[in-house]
Amino acid sequence: MLRDDACALRKRFTEEIRPLPLITEEPGAAVRRSRELRRFCRRILGWDDAQRETVDDVIRALLAAVAAGVAIPLRGESDLVPVARALHCRLLGPERPFVVCDPRRGDGDGSVRSAPNRRRGMDALVAAPGGSVCLRARRLPADFDEMTDALRGSGPTAQVFVCLSGDDRMRVRDLLSPPVEIPSLASRAEDLDRLIGESLADATRALGVGRMRFSGRASDSVLRCVTSLAELERGVLRLVAIRSAPNLSQAARQLGVALVSLSRWIGRRGRTAVFRDVARLECDDDGAEEEADERPGLHRPDTGDLGRTAGAQRAADPAGIAPIDESRQSPIEAAWRLLGR
Repeated sequence: MLRDDACALRKRFTEEIRPLPLITEEPGAAVRRSRELRRFCRRILGWDDAQRETVDDVIRALLAAVAAGVAIPLRGESDLVPVARALHCRLLGPERPFVVCDPRRGDGDGSVRSAPNRRRGMDALVAAPGGSVCLRARRLPADFDEMTDALRGSGPTAQVFVCLSGDDRMRVRDLLSPPVEIPSLASRAEDLDRLIGESLADATRALGVGRMRFSGRASDSVLRCVTSLAELERGVLRLVAIRSAPNLSQAARQLGVALVSLSRWIGRRGRTAVFRDVARLECDDDGAEEEADERPGLHRPDTGDLGRTAGAQRAADPAGIAPIDESRQSPIEAAWRLLGR
């Protein structure tokens, strides 16, 4: 029975699917994506010479999968949806839609922190024409068979990413095709400083601020306790937003989150530790810092709830984490005050 299931899974995911439709791109876009794909693969797999051949093999496998229209399996210990989304942007381009198909979550158009989701596979295909659909192997939609048939028919088509678990019970899924193995962050302690450096570069570009760097090493940083690359990147993005904005309210606006959400994140990681990291962020370029509202291209979502009073924030925070009083104070001033300097 196990062999029959394995053969059925392999057939579903390795038969040729219609290629994705071509789109018009600006000159040089494919070259930039290729360069970014190699950089990202080295980031998630490692920079040492022993991984160089592995990175080359993974890139060839990814490009071949997209060209042939077959699923791309990923396997690792952490949540792999952010990795799939990052690969989607570098393989197909960020302008194409990326939709998660998770029957345990409700239908939604996504937010700054999560990708759009559809509970049914066919709905996911309709929402991601010419883009990507991401599945968790343990949470296949009820209409999975209908979805795979549609990918080979005349309906909408999409690149498929399959996120596999790291335990032994998922070995049968290896028969899909050799998965891209994502090493855990815990096994790459020697790469932490470089990972933070690359995440800083991405964060400053995303927020439209000058390049930054950490003074000293990251061994005593709040980033040392993260468990995945996605969590590391989110943490770096929030630290850069706090450092570059005149106050926490502006930082929350840049991140596209509510002030109370940012306050809770700081509270969970320790206010003193977070503001110590903020104080250690230094500009790499002269004159890189500007007022947040004067930076072009920044996302400005609806933030009508950011001006709530402290009492309203306490009422909305059942966890009992006190809101940060320094929301209208410079984060750097708050950092030095908390450190007693």
